[in-house]
This record gives sequence, structure tokens and C-alpha cells, in this order.
Amino acid sequence: MILTKILLEPYNYLLSLPGQKTRSKLIEAFNHWLNAPKDKLFAIAIVVEMLHAAIAHTIFGVPATINCANYVYFLALHEITKFDNPEMHYIYTSKLLNLHHGQGMELYSRDSMTCPSEDEYINMHTDSKGFCEDLTEEKFSFSIMHSIHTGHNNNRLMNILKQYSNSIELKQYAVKIMKENASL
Repeated sequence: MILTKILLEPYNYLLSLPGQKTRSKLIEAFNHWLNAPKDKLFAIAIVVEMLHAAIAHTIFGVPATINCANYVYFLALHEITKFDNPEMHYIYTSKLLNLHHGQGMELYSRDSMTCPSEDEYINMHTDSKGFCEDLTEEKFSFSIMHSIHTGHNNNRLMNILKQYSNSIELKQYAVKIMKENASL
């Protein structure tokens, strides 16, 4: 038990920091419509918070922090298996595989000083961040900024950005606008 406490020290440190727990609050808000049982909602909130904690490498060192992060991935997976829902397991592992593939390619590109092609960059970014995550998070990525400043339909793109939408159709429309403006 004491060993587990030591392993989780970087993670527990991050949990002790004052924060907004925005993701958990968002889950609670969605539950207004979903009406999930409280125990399942609580478990989902814990898993989401586990996976989105910041890195504590400056305090605990890189090796201990990486090990802790990997350990927390498996703790979250363990919580997901309690739902007895194969689709949740598949989604979780698929997202983590994409995340690590994209991050691995970014690290390779950076460390080997290999400049990726535009298509490779878009694939790396999509894998590590998710499809059009900049739109969902209302972030001004280079492609969005370029499209807004140089192209037409910039009001439409701004309106899409303001929506924090997860809609695939809306994101595809935003991509269409950016391609028309030669921003992608």
C-alpha cells in the first residue's frame, strides 16, 4: 500500500492543487439530460480527471512522473472495465493509441529535426489532439487564424468556433471553409 502511495505521489500532488474541475462539472451538466446513475457518473468523472491532470515532472522528476502517468492510465482502464461495456473499453484504448501515436510522431519530428509534410503534420496533430479539437476548445490554431485573416466566410468560422461543438458535421464544414481559404 505504501508503494502505491509513492507511485501515485505526482498524481496526488496534482489533485491537491486548487482547480476548477471543469471537466467534472461538464459531465454533471450533461447528466441533466442523460440521467446516468450517480455511481456511474462519479466513476466517469474520476476517469476523466485522471486522464487530464497536468504533468508534475519538475517536482518529482521525469521517470517517476512518466511511470505515474502510465499507472494512472491503467487505473482509469480498470475503472472502465467495471462498466462491463466493451464499446467503452474500445473507445478508451483507441483514443489512447491515437494520442500516443500522434505524440510519438511529434516527438520524433522534433528530436530528429525531421520536418513533416503538411499531411503528416495534420495527421500527427489530429491523432494527438483529436479531430478539430481546436474548434471544440475554441482555440485559435494556425489554420483557423490563417483562414480568418485571409479568406472569406470568416464570420461563419468564428461562429463555429464560439460554439465549442463536438459535431462532426460542423467540424467538417469548418474544414471545408479552411480548405477553400487555402488554410489547410
